[in-house]
Parts: sequence; structure tokens; C-alpha cells
Amino acid sequence: MNFLQICQEANRLAGMQGTLSTVASSTGYQYTLVRFVAQAWIDLQTLRKDWPFMRSSVALNTTAAKTEYTLANLGVTDVARWHLVTYLNSSSKNQKVNPMSYDSYLLDNVATEGAGAPRRYAVDPIDKHIYLNPPDAVYAMTLHYYTEPVELTGNTDEPTLSDSYHMLLAYMGAAHMAAFMGNSNLYSDLSFRADVMLGSLMRDELPRRRVKIRGIV
Repeated sequence: MNFLQICQEANRLAGMQGTLSTVASSTGYQYTLVRFVAQAWIDLQTLRKDWPFMRSSVALNTTAAKTEYTLANLGVTDVARWHLVTYLNSSSKNQKVNPMSYDSYLLDNVATEGAGAPRRYAVDPIDKHIYLNPPDAVYAMTLHYYTEPVELTGNTDEPTLSDSYHMLLAYMGAAHMAAFMGNSNLYSDLSFRADVMLGSLMRDELPRRRVKIRGIV
């Protein structure tokens, strides 16, 4: 579902009168509902730092002897944190580049080492630039990262969440609306549905992690 359709579901669940035809020019209580749904998506994205649905990647072809690669060099603006860096070795297989702290990178003078294949990388904690040991040639690298939270604003915007879990945002938004309206029974019902679906999402997205599920609304 897109943002408008999710808001329409939340509008129905919250028992709101009238139809919701657009999120851009909504007014009154429907405007409040739309904002609750938008905030639900932000809350879900920030609930964990390792959601697979927030992963992305960018390709990099290194330049010989060049050690610093800025976000502008990479053509990305949505990096929250870097996760995994690999390159294609001489056997055309992905090989991991080992992370190190930025302080160690500076203190060990890695940028002045002899040139070679990518072995280590560090991230500037301020601007998130990537620093490598000096490459001796062009290497095809893939930089994996987690994205910054993205807000839903337009009718056709879609969350990167699997379609089967879009109703979670409707439950969350409608639950907040029920609380706003002082309907405690409806709030309890909707927050229960949201918590059940959140538990299912966590089991699907993070099957090997032990997670303690707390109410999200």
C-alpha cells in the first residue's frame, strides 16, 4: 500500500467520519491522523538499528592510491551507518574488508602504508566518509549500509517495509488517534494488534536474533 492507502485504513480503523482522499490537504482530525501514521513509520524505522528493510548498498571502483571516498564521491546521501565493505578479489569472489576505528586508522598511519588490495577501512564519525588503505589498482567494491529514516509525505510514497506489514503502520497510527480521542478501549484493541504484528515482523526480519518485544504504541 502507499501512504494514502495506509492512512485510509487507519481512518477506517479509528472510526473517523468522512473519506480521506489525499494526505497533502487533509485538515482537522484527518490531518492529525495522517501525522500519526507518518510518525508511526519513523518510530518503526528507529526502533532498531539493524532492520534488513533499511539496508542498501553502493558500488565503488577505487582509484589507485586514493584513500578517502566522500559521500559525494559515492553518490549517496542517506547513509546512517556503514555495515559491510567487500571487493572482488582476483578469483572474482567477494572478499570482506576489515573495519577499524577511525582513531586507529589515523594513529596507525594507514593512509601512508604501501599500496595493495583493500584490507582495512575506517569511517569518519562526523561526515561518514570511507577511508581505505592505499589501493594499488582499480578494485570493484560494494559498500553496504543502513539508511537514515525516511518520512512518508506524498500520496504515492511507499514504505520499504514488506507489503504484508503495511497494516502495522495503520494499526499504530489509528492507535495513536484513539488515544488522542480518549477512546481507551479502541486504543487497547489497536495497540494489541500492532504489537502482535510487530512481533511477527521481528521474527521474519531478525530470525536469528533474540529480541525483547515491547509495545510500540
